Amino acid sequence: VYNYMASATLLTGLIAYFAGTSPAFLSMMLSMDASGAVTGMSGLGWLIVLAPVGLVMLIGLKARTMSSGALQAAFWGYAVLMGLSLFSIFAVYTGESIARVFFI
Repeated sequence: VYNYMASATLLTGLIAYFAGTSPAFLSMMLSMDASGAVTGMSGLGWLIVLAPVGLVMLIGLKARTMSSGALQAAFWGYAVLMGLSLFSIFAVYTGESIARVFFI
């Protein structure tokens, strides 16, 4: 269990880092005005941010009837979705402060 949790946390952190530092991903997730200033999140951005909540609800409702392989796939999918949904922390905080908190 601890290995799964540590691996999923590492996967979430790596996905968040690459998503938060990718200009192509950020341009899809954020709405910008003509000057290039961020005005909010796009519809896809909101979908990505709220998707982990939906997946947790699905897992909670179907956990008893899902196979162990399906539950494991949902677990890894959740780790990836959490990484994608945490892209915005890279716009607010420095890489040093994010790494410090992540490893604490």
